[in-house]
Amino acid sequence: MTELPLILLVDDDRDTREMYAWALETGGFRVIQAATAADGITLAAADPPDVVVSDFTLPDGNGFGLAVRVRETAELADTPLILLTGHVFSGKEQRRAVELFDRVLLKPVLPDHLVGEIAPLVNGRNAARALHHLDG
Repeated sequence: MTELPLILLVDDDRDTREMYAWALETGGFRVIQAATAADGITLAAADPPDVVVSDFTLPDGNGFGLAVRVRETAELADTPLILLTGHVFSGKEQRRAVELFDRVLLKPVLPDHLVGEIAPLVNGRNAARALHHLDG
């Protein structure tokens, strides 16, 4: 039996994390949760997720810092990243968000919409893994 895709959800607001976690679990995903960027990186290193979903504003930095750490970690570098934010970006920040993240979603994001954004990223990643396995 194939294991359900794993989503790492990083948001300092517990209610927000739990709402999205419930929706993702209902949508067919396993979810691990972190309240800080540091905890998210630790969890991701221990059990690499299929997708990382992060808020922008975190108690120990921001989503950009988390994304950079994920991209710099060899085992996680190709992990799709989604940024959930209510932050209003300057032009430079907006360009940075688009460079670092596969999707940038502005809050409020309906839970079903988040599930819909994650599914093609997981499917695309699984297809790439299968091709890599065939080539290797």
